Amino acid sequence: MSELEPSRTPGQAADEPADELIDLLRSRVARRRAAGDYPEGLEEELEEHFRRIAFHKVATDPDGLREAVSRVDERRKFTAEVPAESSVPGGEILHRALNKALARQGQLIVDQLQDFADVVHDALALVAAAVQNPNVHVHADLVGRLDAVLERLDRLERAMRDVRASELERRVELLERALEHRT
Repeated sequence: MSELEPSRTPGQAADEPADELIDLLRSRVARRRAAGDYPEGLEEELEEHFRRIAFHKVATDPDGLREAVSRVDERRKFTAEVPAESSVPGGEILHRALNKALARQGQLIVDQLQDFADVVHDALALVAAAVQNPNVHVHADLVGRLDAVLERLDRLERAMRDVRASELERRVELLERALEHRT
């Protein structure tokens, strides 16, 4: 099945209004293709054009990034409390006394670490969102400019082919006229 042919069987309901529009467009293209409205090689030319445009886009691993953000989430809760368990005789009493004595200073440090971890987490979440949807990435303007340059290059290439074809036609006409005058 071609990319332009309907993806559903006849009579199968469309899931969304967009599916109906796509099917309508596909059927129009199929009718026009069958009627010979499109020049020879147009589909291959368009396919090559889109391949060139898509070639510069970088593949990303959003699942790996999502997993990394999850691991950050799991580890970003800090505590100032020192575990009271100890295998040393009297160690538990000492740990509890240290927890009481250092609780305020320890909590201040933990609060700073927690603030930092929250900021890092938010930044990673933004990076993950940008990787998952590259069209909203901050360099979309550059991608747009590159697409425009590729479009212009493609138009120039087509114009050159047209010029060559018209020059060839002109030469063939001259040769035909010359042959007519000889006979």
